[in-house]
Amino acid sequence: RLNNEAKTFTIGELDKMGYKTIPSQANFIMFDCKRPVLPLIKAMKDRNVHVGRLFPPVPNHMRVTIGKKSEMESFLNAFKQVMA
Repeated sequence: RLNNEAKTFTIGELDKMGYKTIPSQANFIMFDCKRPVLPLIKAMKDRNVHVGRLFPPVPNHMRVTIGKKSEMESFLNAFKQVMA
């Protein structure tokens, strides 16, 4: 239940920023970053936020495992910095 609340929160925040997620029932989300994701993955790691690997069929999409709401807030803060 808490995981689902964190997922709903994260999807809502990404949507407000203009990023659409791919519908999923899993414990992760995938969304279009609108630019190549490899540099973004590295920039997130540099901020101590680890996200999923590159999926070659969708090179502009980031995969993020859902954690606690506080962890998802950290992800969103780092993502906003990286995308600025």
